Amino acid sequence: SIPSPVHIVNLFKEQNIEFKPDVTNPVASIHRYNLEAKKALNLGVLGADMAYVSHFNDAQLSSAYFAGLYTLAKDLGLDSHIDDEIVEAVKQNFGSRDSLLSLNGRFFQACDFYLRNNGRRDVSTLILLGAWVESMHLACQYADQFPLVMQRVGEQRYSAASIGSLCNSLDSSLVLGWKPTLMELCENLHTLQSEYNYKPPVEDQQNKITYIKSATTVKIVDDIVTGK
Repeated sequence: SIPSPVHIVNLFKEQNIEFKPDVTNPVASIHRYNLEAKKALNLGVLGADMAYVSHFNDAQLSSAYFAGLYTLAKDLGLDSHIDDEIVEAVKQNFGSRDSLLSLNGRFFQACDFYLRNNGRRDVSTLILLGAWVESMHLACQYADQFPLVMQRVGEQRYSAASIGSLCNSLDSSLVLGWKPTLMELCENLHTLQSEYNYKPPVEDQQNKITYIKSATTVKIVDDIVTGK
C-alpha cells in the first residue's frame, strides 16, 4: 500500500517538527505546467505541500496552496466533480489543522473517484505519484535529525514495488525524463533490509484490548535518504 501525505504529516506532529518555509514547491510555479501530465503530477505535489503547511496552522499559506491545487484541478476538468461543500469547508478552515487535513483527504478522494470511474486512470496515477514523491521529499528534510522520520522513510521499501508498478503502467510519453530517477529511487528503497523484533503482546483484560509490542526495523544507509 502507498501511504497518504497525511501519514507523514501526523508523524511530524508527533515529533514536534519545526516548519521549513523553503522545502515546498512554490505555488507560483503552477503556471509553468502546460501539459496534462505535469498538471496531474503537480496536483499531487501541491496536495502533499498543503498537508505540510496545514500542520503548522498557517492560514495564509494554506489558502495559497489550496488556490493553487484548485487551479490545477480545474485545468484537469475536476472542479465540477468535487462537492461544493468540501471546497467551502476548506475555505472556512484554513487555520484549523485537523479539519484541513481531513478535508484535503476528501478533496483528493473525490478527484480519484471521478478519474478512476471515467477512464482517466493515468491522471489519477500521476497525482498519486506526485503526492508520494513530495511526501518523501518533505520527510527527507528532517530524516537526518529525527530517527523516527528516518525509519518511516526506510519503511517506504514496502511501497517501492507498488510505486514502480504504477510508473511502469503509464504510457512512456507521460513519464519521459523522470521515470529513470524514480525507478532508481524505488530500487534503492527495495534493497534496504528489515528486521522483525518480537515482543510478547500486552493484554488489557479490563478493557479487552491487546497491545502489539513487536516491531519491524528497517536498516537504512544514510546516504540513500540524505544524498550525502
